Amino acid sequence: MAAQRLTANLHLAQLIWFRAICELKAKSARDHLNILWWFLEPILYMSVFYVVFGVLMPHGDTENFPAFLLIGIVVWRWFAGAIQQSVPCIPHNAHLINLIYIPKYAFPLMAVVQHTIKFVIVLGMLAVFLWYSGARPGSAVLWLPVVLIVQFAFIVACALFIASIHPFVPDIRGLVDSGLLMLFFLSGIFFEIHVNPDGWSRLYNYNPVAVLVTAFRDTMLRGSVPDLGLLLWVFLLSCAVGGLGYAILRRYDRLYVKLSVS
Repeated sequence: MAAQRLTANLHLAQLIWFRAICELKAKSARDHLNILWWFLEPILYMSVFYVVFGVLMPHGDTENFPAFLLIGIVVWRWFAGAIQQSVPCIPHNAHLINLIYIPKYAFPLMAVVQHTIKFVIVLGMLAVFLWYSGARPGSAVLWLPVVLIVQFAFIVACALFIASIHPFVPDIRGLVDSGLLMLFFLSGIFFEIHVNPDGWSRLYNYNPVAVLVTAFRDTMLRGSVPDLGLLLWVFLLSCAVGGLGYAILRRYDRLYVKLSVS
């Protein structure tokens, strides 16, 4: 029985990976630049924000502000892109749901894997930029895998939870978009959260995205060890939220089929 379950999980993991790759190839095939667009899109996106917030608007005394800004944007795009695609992932796969049984939690995971692959490519480009800009994090970069794992766990948790309730409350997509917009401006993407008054600075510790953005900057730019206590609480929060989303998806697994075709 255990061997059958392991085999089924391996097949599901292969399906998630295969579907994620196929979706990325399909999207690139629809663009004239094909896979080259994977590199041009983030460059253009980051260039716009750099010109607006790094050149045209004052940014205080933040050292190496271009690198500071780009780290925040890259981390944000990984999170926001995966969440936005996860919201309607079950209804959008109604045709596949009606053909074959697939555990519904697989669909948000497909979205997360897609954006994780794109993030890895952009992260490599960012690492090259940081190197040429003079950033030398030293041994602190060894903590980067820990930060990546916590960020991945948080994204998976949010994706599972949001995907689990969207079929019941389709209008939640608007709330998610508004929530992401609010988080975008409250997560320290454009500013250093620790320069705020003490009371406000501590509030940022309750924003998981702000904690993760700061942790990436610590390991990749400042050469310091990230706050492990804050990373631990984000990871525990991810386990709780992800567990709840997974439980809902398992509980109403068969009901989603009816909701998707109604």
